[in-house]
Amino acid sequence: MQETKINVRLAGTADIMFDRFIDHSTEPRPAEQKFYLAEGNQVVLPGNNVLQFLFAEEKPYGCARRFEGKEGSKYAQTGQAFCFINNSMINFLDDKGPVIFRGFEGSKQFRIHLEAAVTKMSNGKVIKQEARPRPVLMLPWSLKFEISLIKNDKIDPDKLFNWFAAGGMMIGLGTHRPQFGRFIIDEWE
Repeated sequence: MQETKINVRLAGTADIMFDRFIDHSTEPRPAEQKFYLAEGNQVVLPGNNVLQFLFAEEKPYGCARRFEGKEGSKYAQTGQAFCFINNSMINFLDDKGPVIFRGFEGSKQFRIHLEAAVTKMSNGKVIKQEARPRPVLMLPWSLKFEISLIKNDKIDPDKLFNWFAAGGMMIGLGTHRPQFGRFIIDEWE
C-alpha cells in the first residue's frame, strides 16, 4: 500500500461563518456556542468538515460530486476510502498563531452575523426563516493540516490540488458558503 502525505495550508479570502449543530432543540443558542472550540478557546475546524468539502454527496455537494459530473459518486466513494485528514481538529491561525475566541465585544477578529435563511419549497414558494445569530471569524485566517492519500485508480495528489483550488472559490468551508469561507491554497507539499 503506497501512501502520500501532503502538507496543506489554506488561506482565507473571505470571512468564515460557523453554525455548529449540537442537537434538535428548538431553544435559541447564543452565537458563541456555534463555534468549534478546543482547549483554551482555540477556534478549530473538525477534519471531517474538510472531508465533507471534498466528498459530500448531498447538498451542499463536495468537490468530487461538483467537479466530476456523472462519475462524482465514484470519486466520492474512492476518496472516502483512500483519503484521510490526519488532524481530527484543525486550528484556525492568524498572523500571530492560533486564533483564540475572547468574545465579540470590541473584537476586530469576530462578529455576529444576523440574517434569515431562505428556503425554496418544491411548489416554488419561498419561505424566509427566522434570523439566527451566527459567529463569523474575519480575515485573516488560515488552516494548516496534513492529508494522507493511499494510492488508488481515481484520485491522485494533482486531482486533490485541483479540487482544493477550484473548491476554495466555488464551494468554501463553514456555513453560508461560498459567500463565506472562501480560500486559496497557500502551501501544498
